[in-house]
Amino acid sequence: MLQLAMLSPLLRPGTSIVLTSSSSTYEGASATSLYAATKGAVVAMARSWASAMAPRGIRVNVLVPGPIESNLRSFLPDEARQEFERFVLNQVPLGRVGTADEAAAVALFLLSDDSSYVTGSQYAVDGGLIMH
Repeated sequence: MLQLAMLSPLLRPGTSIVLTSSSSTYEGASATSLYAATKGAVVAMARSWASAMAPRGIRVNVLVPGPIESNLRSFLPDEARQEFERFVLNQVPLGRVGTADEAAAVALFLLSDDSSYVTGSQYAVDGGLIMH
């Protein structure tokens, strides 16, 4: 809770915090186990923060993006990247990669007063990937 103790004095009542996790947390893929574990820790931390900060009216939520257009996988050789993306897309019910704008729209909702009664929640922006 050291991070919370350092952050808390900087936040006013009514503040909204959005942390970013990943659908990898829920996929169970062996190739991303360490990444998934760290993103799972973000979810756990957000829930603890939401509980601790609720009395001050501070909301904490988590954005859980799935496959989003980015250069995250750019370190992979082209063939490996394409194979990985085909594998992932075969699991996405909407059948496509999301855009950064689609993820940002959900984050903006969570940061806005329109979500004033939402805290400790996770919002998947993943084309349905983790609904199974």
